[in-house]
Amino acid sequence: ADVFVREELKKVVETLSASRASVLEFHNGKTNSSGLGFYYVDMSYEIVDNHHSFISEQYQNISLSWLELDDILYNNGYWYGTVEELKKVDPMLGAKIESNGTKWIGLYLLEYANDDHITTPLGILEISFNEEPTIEKQKETGREIRKAGAHIVSKLRY
Repeated sequence: ADVFVREELKKVVETLSASRASVLEFHNGKTNSSGLGFYYVDMSYEIVDNHHSFISEQYQNISLSWLELDDILYNNGYWYGTVEELKKVDPMLGAKIESNGTKWIGLYLLEYANDDHITTPLGILEISFNEEPTIEKQKETGREIRKAGAHIVSKLRY
């Protein structure tokens, strides 16, 4: 799965001339004393273009409890926009992403449905740009993020 996911992310970065593509996987890293799980996300896969450095070590064990965007992702399945727009929806996440030089970002909820059509969220596919893409490039990003997301989910669920 590792090689396949990295190759899929590499295709996305090259096809879209994106700065970065990554997968952030959900996990239940800790529990409180009564056994209630705290949910976290780790950037487990990351591909960057030739002009950017890796940031995955900055995105480990991030508690979902401080993210406001997760409700939008769960309800809509995606979020696209400028970092300034993101900061209005989720100030903490927007500030963190802005600190990496990102100007525009596409986020896509990675989830799969079992035989009973019950969906399970696995993580988030992220594609970022250090400059705001044209409207046409934004539409292309929407198409590519959905296509890549479907391919990646097939490898993350086992």
